[in-house]
Amino acid sequence: ETIRSLSAELTFMGENVTFVSERQLAEGKAAKVQWLILPQATHVLASTPAALARFAKHGRQLLLVGTNCLSRDEYDRPLSRPNCPVKVVPDGSLGSIEALQQALASSPFPELRDVSTGKPAWGIEFRVLKQGRTLLVPLDNFNGEARTVCLPHWAKDSAVDLLSGQAVELKAIALQPMVPRLL
Repeated sequence: ETIRSLSAELTFMGENVTFVSERQLAEGKAAKVQWLILPQATHVLASTPAALARFAKHGRQLLLVGTNCLSRDEYDRPLSRPNCPVKVVPDGSLGSIEALQQALASSPFPELRDVSTGKPAWGIEFRVLKQGRTLLVPLDNFNGEARTVCLPHWAKDSAVDLLSGQAVELKAIALQPMVPRLL
């Protein structure tokens, strides 16, 4: 449940989500990511704390979700946490985009806000991607009803929906359920 929840929250925050196995981490073949989030990973290989310390040594960060995260090895023996800075959030303290953004406070996130509430938009998958000197923003509303959202950082700008050819004001982007837009 924790993996599913974190994956959805990160996706709705406009972040790419990838999975890294303990073996990839140990071999130094993990994706080049800034954060590694361990969701309730209570039992890990005995070699994992050292691999996590190597990961963090390169300026990358670790977020452990759950107070018992990394507490036992694969044989259920007690395990020491990695010898590096680690941020720990207790069980059940996330559960919202705001809480996850606060936990990952040192990372800048593109914002997508619900116009009606002013809060981070929920249920809308999006990314802000650089394509040369242009930004592309794919959006898809997975909610059951239409939503109007904005990209506050670019609220004074407009864009073109490359799928429909329509001009779009970024302070009020209308999204129908399950109808993708590419701005």
